Amino acid sequence: ARAKDSATEQSLSIMQKWKPLQTFIMKDLEILENIKNKIHLELYTPTETQECTQQTLQCYLGEVVTLKKETEDDTEIKEEFVTAIQNIEKNLKSLTGLNHTEK
Repeated sequence: ARAKDSATEQSLSIMQKWKPLQTFIMKDLEILENIKNKIHLELYTPTETQECTQQTLQCYLGEVVTLKKETEDDTEIKEEFVTAIQNIEKNLKSLTGLNHTEK
């Protein structure tokens, strides 16, 4: 029962963090929508692969890190998009409780 309480508390904590970040994440995702045809990288989401079903936010964070690496040196990708990717990464780290010291 204690593990269940801990999981419930963790879910509530994520939801409390999510609400204020949701607007920022959605805005950044809208910016990224404009570059989807320039990126030649297939990203996996929890609906596409079983490996992410238990840890959805960590999965998304992993995919954003991959996207960030893929676009870092691409001269066709505008700074606005790079900033959006960095913001999404920062917000996902905040939601998952990871530190922000990584670049």
